[in-house]
Amino acid sequence: MHAIKHHEILFIISFLAVNLSYASFTTTMSSSSTEIHDFLLNGQGSPSAKLVYSNISIKDNTIDLCYIDFSEAVDTPVVHIIESARDAKVPVLSPDGKWVVFARGGGVEAGSPVGERSSIFLCELRHDAVPILLVSDSACEPRFLQQADQLTVVYATLAPNFAWEGIGKTMTVTIDTTVDPPAVGTPKVLFEHGGYTGGLSSDGKYLCAGGGNVVMIDLTSGKIRPDTVSTFAQSCNASISSSCYFTNILMYLTTSGSHPIVNGGTPWDKWQVILINNSDGMVLKGYSYPTAYTFPIETNPESFVKAKWHHPEWSNHPYFACATLNADRYFKVGGEYMNTLYQERLYLINIKDSSYLEVLRPDTIGFSGIPDDYSGLHWPWLWVKIPEGFEEDCSWLSNITPIVSHPKSKTPPATQTAIKYDRIISTLPIYSIAVYTSNGVCLQFIKPQRETFTFALAYLNTLSKGMYFIRVKTSPYETNTFRYTVLR
Repeated sequence: MHAIKHHEILFIISFLAVNLSYASFTTTMSSSSTEIHDFLLNGQGSPSAKLVYSNISIKDNTIDLCYIDFSEAVDTPVVHIIESARDAKVPVLSPDGKWVVFARGGGVEAGSPVGERSSIFLCELRHDAVPILLVSDSACEPRFLQQADQLTVVYATLAPNFAWEGIGKTMTVTIDTTVDPPAVGTPKVLFEHGGYTGGLSSDGKYLCAGGGNVVMIDLTSGKIRPDTVSTFAQSCNASISSSCYFTNILMYLTTSGSHPIVNGGTPWDKWQVILINNSDGMVLKGYSYPTAYTFPIETNPESFVKAKWHHPEWSNHPYFACATLNADRYFKVGGEYMNTLYQERLYLINIKDSSYLEVLRPDTIGFSGIPDDYSGLHWPWLWVKIPEGFEEDCSWLSNITPIVSHPKSKTPPATQTAIKYDRIISTLPIYSIAVYTSNGVCLQFIKPQRETFTFALAYLNTLSKGMYFIRVKTSPYETNTFRYTVLR
């Protein structure tokens, strides 16, 4: 990567202009506010949504931290820049959509050299916000915990390939945003035997990471599964699930491969498919790069060779993700063809129904004069406000028959102190049953002596008032989770 330096930019704002360009890699909106709202609503999201990303111009040596607030009352969404957050990389939005955390330096993301260092910062999502330092010198790939009583960031101290093999640590740091400026807590060790960069699951149980391969660890058992999460070649860009039901799930990219559930088994090339796996290596979904474009991707004269995904990220909403589209192009310069690798389009993805929506594209496409030019849109992160009354489908990410819970009585008599479950029925053999508190603490782990279709759960009837989660694993190790409420 070329060195990035500060660069002053003159901003000219026209209230008549629909699309604004801020850096040499200029963009224009591909979708209207109405189209974006419809896409989010149809996927059971809400129009209250925000997108953050870094706009990199190698030619001008700039990195601009950009955001779009889709709830603004405009026909076409407007791109804003946080002017004081120059050189910001790997930005992530907070669970309430009000804050952004990012890193600066050479070691910001998985795959960085061991000797590189970076620091992480926090600022409000405002164009005039001033970043505050959270952790200096050795902090990379910051991510917010989506389920926490206080604003909390998880990060790795070092992030080379295979960092989980004992390189660095995985840390957390809390921030009190009720005071001005926000008060930063003392960093604490979450996992001391390696750096995990892909985030922590909503139940606080699973960490994932990517860089050379993708890996997941169960913090309650310490069991690392680097060889089974991905059965393909080199893989990267791990992003943890935001689902409350499927917490041992991650999203990632891989170099090449094929799988029966992805385009009928048609082989793909490097980074051309986004995959979702569970911790046992089962591929649950795959998303091929878009091949149909609302706005033409080819230039005149022709330059486009192939497309592939980059930087896929699971949003805070279980049904949505975002990613950039990397276009491989060749331009003829002085009788020779020069290659560019622009990350030039940005997509929202409904990961439940596999639909895509293009949000941003280049204003113009041309060769900048620098071979292997990585200018473009990097590290997008989508935040979607969860609608009131939203209920996640407990079987949407499963490719087997869902497990069903059967209460003795849907309407218990007044003398009954709780809804009683006496059994769980599955069409597959039950491997294990675990009961967790609402904050992810395992209370009971039940493993039948033999595989059976029906298993008594007398333990549930001893629980005190509150909400619990029951996780059921079936052979071949598929997992379903459902809520259980005690009404005492």
